[in-house]
Amino acid sequence: MAQQKMVVDVPEGSLFYGNGYVYFNIESTYDPNVKYTRSKRLCIGKNIDKNTMYANKNYIALFAKDSLPESPERSDSLAIGVPLLLKKTACDIGLDSSLLAVFEQDETNLILDLAAYALVEETDAFQHYPAYCFHNAILSDAVVSDSTVSRFLRESIKPSTTQHFLDEWAEQNAGEGRAYLCYDSTNVNCVADGVSLAEMGYAKDDPSKPQVNLEYVVRQEDGMPLIYKDYPGSIVDVTQCSDMIENIKALGYQDIVAICDRGYISKDNLVEFDEAGVGFLLLLKAGDATKDLIAKYGKKIRLRSDAYIDEHDLYGLTVRHRLFDNSGSCRYLHIIWSQEIADKERRSIMREVSGIEKSLAKMVKKGTHLSEQKQKAYGKYFDIEIFPRTRKIKSYKRNNKTIDSAIELEGFHVLASSVEMTCSEAIDAYSKRDCVEKAFRSLKSNTGMEALRGHSNANVDGRFFILFIASILRAAVFHSSRDLRKKDRKNYTISAVVKELNKIEAVIDYKTGQYSRRYKLTAKQKSILSSRSLSAKDVDEFAKFIPSSYKS
Repeated sequence: MAQQKMVVDVPEGSLFYGNGYVYFNIESTYDPNVKYTRSKRLCIGKNIDKNTMYANKNYIALFAKDSLPESPERSDSLAIGVPLLLKKTACDIGLDSSLLAVFEQDETNLILDLAAYALVEETDAFQHYPAYCFHNAILSDAVVSDSTVSRFLRESIKPSTTQHFLDEWAEQNAGEGRAYLCYDSTNVNCVADGVSLAEMGYAKDDPSKPQVNLEYVVRQEDGMPLIYKDYPGSIVDVTQCSDMIENIKALGYQDIVAICDRGYISKDNLVEFDEAGVGFLLLLKAGDATKDLIAKYGKKIRLRSDAYIDEHDLYGLTVRHRLFDNSGSCRYLHIIWSQEIADKERRSIMREVSGIEKSLAKMVKKGTHLSEQKQKAYGKYFDIEIFPRTRKIKSYKRNNKTIDSAIELEGFHVLASSVEMTCSEAIDAYSKRDCVEKAFRSLKSNTGMEALRGHSNANVDGRFFILFIASILRAAVFHSSRDLRKKDRKNYTISAVVKELNKIEAVIDYKTGQYSRRYKLTAKQKSILSSRSLSAKDVDEFAKFIPSSYKS
């Protein structure tokens, strides 16, 4: 970090050089050989005029060891690249106008600053926000304390204001034509007291701890988050889905297809999708229904040239069929088979069969008894005969018919859609469902949401809101920089973009009190900024309006 400059009086006896630097003679030695006095001089700063100068570390060492300046409110060198990019991004996508419809200007600036902090520092530990502001430019007029941030999260971001924002954001993003919206939920572990939302549930990370559930709806086209909601950790996905259907319907799109994983499929949910006029594309759970479909159509698909889908290197067939005991409306069922997955799963089954066979042989040799639990597990692929009294193994042999039947089912999965589409369209749409999973991964890995740090429902709600704003900004930057990743995937990830832009610094000029860009922009920085139509001129304009002293 560059140290703040001191303006001091020029010491008596100083020497002025033509380049503006001031030197001081610290030692004089007479050389009898040349009959000349040699002087040792140190540069002690740069002159402002003949009476005052900017002091450097040599001046401090010689004259001001005990009179160092007080710590300033702001560093004389601020990182400005990320806040500039996020400010322009928020403007381009209408995020700032949606926020301003709900919050005051100073509140909107603070929300964007907190979102930038979460992206840069990769944490939602907002107690360190004031330290971040010392080194980074912010949009706010004031550097607020951590207690002010905590109070803002609790008191200003309420369920009513959150819903108001989501309504404005939905209106901002409403569009025509078919919209594929990906829906999923995740859970966040919480060990803090006072968070009543935290309940024991089906946690993926640590089932021993209570959790809060969080759901997102993300537009598949550009990965843009549109809706979020937090709810108690004990509520299962399939139950919560009905509430989200209503929220999706209210987004304002004329033709919606919701893409969900197998955890959300139920007879009641599909009826609600139909009644709400919302289409769906779901992955069916493996079960009797899918087994019957595969048994009926598998031979028409597996390695059949007329079923080959060139653009996906898969085999598939679309049929009309009813679900759930053949009740309700007919659906479009896309039965898909992958030779690669089938071979992999076949090898897995045969390894399992070999492992069981070795265990059974060892048990026979040692005369070990076979428990009912193991008999049930091993009986999946083997016919086992035991002595009833001792439960020792009498005989065993592979059930090849059962093994072959299991192998025949491998490599298949079934997608169900309520709207007509080809098998290729269904595969393409569902394969991009991971945009919502990527949003959750980035929240947990790049903004510190792997565990909740709030100690009240209100604080947790506020944190989720800030992280939702951060996820919107992250998605927009990720989408706008997609062409850069086509050329260089490694150096244009979001983390890499943030780190590169954080190198753009502005330093203060103590004559004018203004900040100005410190270095020329690198080619990489220019490329990133140009993805949002920003240039070096925009960087200079942004730096010019940074106040030299922020209010606290």
